[in-house]
Formats: sequence, C-alpha cells, structure tokens
Amino acid sequence: VVLCLLFERKRLFRFTGAEACFYVSMYAFERMIVEGLRTDSLYLGPMRISQLLSVIMLLGVTIIILAKRKNGKRLPLAALAFLSFAAIALSLSGIFPFSVLIASGTISLCVCLFGIFR
Repeated sequence: VVLCLLFERKRLFRFTGAEACFYVSMYAFERMIVEGLRTDSLYLGPMRISQLLSVIMLLGVTIIILAKRKNGKRLPLAALAFLSFAAIALSLSGIFPFSVLIASGTISLCVCLFGIFR
C-alpha cells in the first residue's frame, strides 16, 4: 500500500486503474510464493488452489494491461506473458520444479509492471 501511495504521489501510473492493477499483481505474486512454502495447503490434484488463484489474478491483470496498450507495443509483452503463463501452468501441474514457478511468476510480474509504468 505504501508503494501504491508513493507511486501515485509521483504520478507514475499511466492509465486509469493502473494503481489497482499494480496492487493486484504484487499481491498475487507474493501469494504465489508464500503458498508454495506452506505445508497445510489445499490441493486440487497436484496444484495448490491458492497458487492457482494467484496465477489467475496475474493473468487477469496482464490481460487488462495488454488491452490498455497500443497495438504496436502489445505483441512483445503478450508473447512474454504467454510463455511465462505456460511455464507457470507446467510447474503447477508438477512437470517443472517450484523454482520455475518463481522465475515465471517473476517474469509475469515484470510484464505487468512494465505495462503499468511504461
């Protein structure tokens, strides 16, 4: 919340709703990592439900940000976001290790932040 208020004061958010997108993307990324460390998680098959919800929130924010971008600048971000979400899905299903989940979550968070501030 402090970062949201600081960035708003410095007028770094580029479009209406960017502050909410920033907060949701940061929260989803943090939740995805913290839930991977817990031992008492609720599972749906091999996936932790809370990590799955965090990925869905990151995906939603990424779609909103890409919809706000101009057409010429949307493609590289969309390709990077697609690759990171594919890696997240594979790591949540148990094919890739947890470190891949953290790395791909970091990439998708960077896509969100680049879309918000650029």
